[in-house]
Amino acid sequence: VVPQSRSSILAISAVIALFFIMSYRFYNHGYKRLFYLFLGWPLLLLLIYMMGLLLATNYQAILAMGSSVSKRSEQISLSIKLIEENFILGVGLGGYNGSTDTKLHLHNMYLKVFSELGFVGFGLFSIIIILSFSILLKCYSSSDIRIASFSFSLILALFGTLVALFFASGITVFSLWLILAMVMPIYKLNVNISK
Repeated sequence: VVPQSRSSILAISAVIALFFIMSYRFYNHGYKRLFYLFLGWPLLLLLIYMMGLLLATNYQAILAMGSSVSKRSEQISLSIKLIEENFILGVGLGGYNGSTDTKLHLHNMYLKVFSELGFVGFGLFSIIIILSFSILLKCYSSSDIRIASFSFSLILALFGTLVALFFASGITVFSLWLILAMVMPIYKLNVNISK
């Protein structure tokens, strides 16, 4: 049986794997650097494999687990239908429930953004995420260990939140915006320190 908080377990596992992949930078000894690097990639690949295996072998069982899973799959189907009908501009911000005549909450933030804001809005949202990651990666390579450590933490937090948002939205979205709000200040600090 898959635990109730599937998204948090998946997000934590992904963050741990990313931590091992990226934290090798903070170790001076070659063997520790290689240990963390070679531990992270297999963990990440194992995580991807296990999720694929879980979905492939238990898809019907997962759908039959109860109303939560079947309602979520129904909501995903409704959102995909909305995306097909309103591909370019979507149904409008906050228009998902009105357009689907449901009071249920869509537990996939990406589908919700795409169905409400369309291709244009989802593209802009994706650009914000990609630019934030690129800024954080620049700061991560900073010679100042404080900037590098804080940007490392933000990369892990952003990655974990983005994974969790495949299965949740609502309050988790606030975490995303809070993390994104910290990107520019850390970038400005990095620019000021490197001058």
